[in-house]
Amino acid sequence: MDSLYSQNIKGCHQDSILLHPIVVIENILTADLPQELNMMSEELKDSFYPYEDRPSIILADSEGNVQMTFQIFDQELKDSDIKQAAQAVHKCTEDLYSRNQLSPVYMNRSGETPVGWFLMEMELGDTKYHHIKAVRAVRGRLFLMTITYPETESLKWQAVLNHLFLTLRERSVQDAESQ
Repeated sequence: MDSLYSQNIKGCHQDSILLHPIVVIENILTADLPQELNMMSEELKDSFYPYEDRPSIILADSEGNVQMTFQIFDQELKDSDIKQAAQAVHKCTEDLYSRNQLSPVYMNRSGETPVGWFLMEMELGDTKYHHIKAVRAVRGRLFLMTITYPETESLKWQAVLNHLFLTLRERSVQDAESQ
């Protein structure tokens, strides 16, 4: 177990964030994520995602206030086309959620593969949320991640997101076969 922040360090005003490695996609992709995120219960999945073809992996904190989803699609994607793919997801999101404000598409190149991402600001009830959509290639296919968190926790979750982009690791076919 690792920590991104420790509130015990002098001068740190951030809550501790303890990380653990998880398998995002069996035999394909791993990442370091906060311990507070676990597989969402079926009851919460049915409540938050009451539709077919919901993301295959949905993580959440115990209350469902913070959610992270991961999906891999059969659509081909090269590293050189990630920004274009993120812009297409941006356009689709803008069309579906025209009332919400979206940031431009940004690129993060800190990890092994570039990630194109953007932020959507939204309200659910009386609470404002940040909803990040991020796109990268995994084994030549489109991989979509989302993270939704209360706006009041944006400093914490922006740091987590940057760390996620850095630690997303694709396992080689040989690594997966050796297990």
